[in-house]
Parts: sequence; structure tokens; C-alpha cells
Amino acid sequence: MRIISIANQKGGCGKTTTAVNLAASLAAKGRRTLLVDLDPQGHSTLAFGVGHDGLGASMYEVLARARALNDVILGVGERLDLAPAEVRLSAIEQELAGVEGREQRLLESLCSLSPDRYQYAIVDCPPSVGLLTFNALVASGELIIPIEGSIYSLHGLGKLLETVAIVREHTGNEIELRALATIYDRRTRLAREVLEEIREHFGDRCFHTVIHRTVRLREAAGFGKSILEYSPSSIAAEDHMSLASEVLLDEAKLDTERVSRVFDEVLMPQIEGDRVRFVYEDGGAAESVALAGTFNEWEPEACEQVEGAWEHRVTVAPGTYHYRFVVDGRWLADPRNPVKVPDAFGGHNSVFEVT
Repeated sequence: MRIISIANQKGGCGKTTTAVNLAASLAAKGRRTLLVDLDPQGHSTLAFGVGHDGLGASMYEVLARARALNDVILGVGERLDLAPAEVRLSAIEQELAGVEGREQRLLESLCSLSPDRYQYAIVDCPPSVGLLTFNALVASGELIIPIEGSIYSLHGLGKLLETVAIVREHTGNEIELRALATIYDRRTRLAREVLEEIREHFGDRCFHTVIHRTVRLREAAGFGKSILEYSPSSIAAEDHMSLASEVLLDEAKLDTERVSRVFDEVLMPQIEGDRVRFVYEDGGAAESVALAGTFNEWEPEACEQVEGAWEHRVTVAPGTYHYRFVVDGRWLADPRNPVKVPDAFGGHNSVFEVT
């Protein structure tokens, strides 16, 4: 099980939105996923329409009372489960003061699960660096830091990075961290400059995917749904599916024998000589899908339905190409290709290269 924490002590950076919709996207891509809500505000819990009133048990009982994690898990979607949180978690630091091993409570509870039950655990951390976040970092192999596109975006990260260093020093847990640009508005010069600064600061530890500012994400949370359920053809859904694709590509690092299979499942398009294969997965929701790009002068060519997905192949000369899918008349970038560039109309084109 890959355990990935989503953390940033700065509020308003899209932390919970990222946790909820990354978990939903991983589940949509066939991975059994557990979303662990460690934020006393319980926003990840509310994001799936689970109210705090009448909640039988939560992560509070797991951490403070050593209750079995399995007892609090709720099913919230196909291949997607939730370990909920509520306000009593805010007292966990005082309740566990001086208790030996308190920093490993989350790790122990996750280890108690059947080893093949989940492939991913996504941990939504509170907007502070305290015992709950420390528990998440001790348990996690990876950390995603959502950074919103404002002038203060990189300020205040020092405390979080310092905590990561402490975890590494005292536990030997080598956490791999990556930055994710969120709430991005390409129309503003400031946002573009901040994105450039984020990418310069983190280098190859920054995701290619960018999560754009959109009202759809707030609406989805208000309706107690993930963006995939609320608006599956939106740019917001496209962004989070693209993020999930980048996360899944790292599976190849965990088992070199699975490299070809992982790339076959995740990365699109697939390039075989001068032949390029495109696949668009829609869960059976679309009535028609076409492909258009610089290789066919942006004239949509119909895709063929193959085993619940849409597929198309083209033959191209060596070069770099831009393309988009046309899904029921709506032009969308490829959610399985993390490489994108802005187009002239406020959206994004997917990019691939044939050498």
C-alpha cells in the first residue's frame, strides 16, 4: 500500500480538495483506495456527504482509544473507502501528551489492515504542523504539498519541510515529497509567475499537472460529491485524473517488472514507431468521442469503442504534436497524459513527441 499525505499548514491551498479528488481519481483508475481524514474540521468527510452528527466512530477513536481502523471505515464509492474525522480530533495532542509511541498511532492502525485490502491510502492532514501531521508523515512514504498561486504560496513552507527532516532523522523514513500547483488562474500574470517560481524551486519534484481555479470544485464539495461524480467532463475532473496518472506512473519505481504494464494502464498516448495509440476512458458516459490535433489539422476523427473505452490510432512523422479529445462536442485535454500546454482559448492541449 502506498501511503501519501497531502499537507500544507497554509489554509486555502486546496489541500482537502486535492486529497478527496485524487483519492476518487485513483479509485476510478482501478486502485483500491482509502482516504484518511486527519483534519479535525472533517472537510474530507463532509466532501462525501458524511455528516458529523450520528457518526458512530472516527479517527479520534482510532488514535486516542486504539480502536481498530477497520471499525470506522465507511464505503463512499466503488473501490473507495473513507476513515472519517470530526472535531474531537482537535484534542488529540493534549490527550496523548507524554504517551509513548504517540507519533506512530496512525502507522500502527494502517498496518493492522489486511495487506491486500488497499493499494493506496491518501491522508488529508490538518492545516498545521502538530501531532496529527507528524503521525501522517511517520506513516507515509510520500508527501504532496499543494501550493496555490499567490504571492505567499512559498512562504511558510519552512516549518513543514523542517518537520519532514525531523521525521527522516529520527525514524529513518525517507519521505519523497512533490509540489502541486493548485487554484491556478492562468489569466493572471501573478499566477503564471508563481507557477514558474514553484517549478524552479522544486524542479523535478513538481507535478506537471496543474489544478485550475474553478467553481465546479466548490460546487462538488457543497453537494457532497467528488468532482468525478459531480462533473466528470469538467476541466477540474480532467486535472485530477491527470494528477492520478502521474501518481500511478511512480508505481513503476516500486516494481521494475511492472513497468510495461503500468505504462500500458496509465500513460497515453502510446507510441510504437510511427504509430500512436490514443485511449479515452469515460466509464460509459459519453455518446461520442473524436480525436483532433495538429497531426490532422484539428479535424475531429471518430474514435472506436473498445471494451468500455474509446480508442483511435494514427500514423505520424517524427515531431511534436498537440491534440485534444472531442467528447460529446466538448473539447478536452487527455486526462491520461500529464504533459499539457495552454491553448489560445483558456484551456489546454495535450502534447506528445515522436522521435
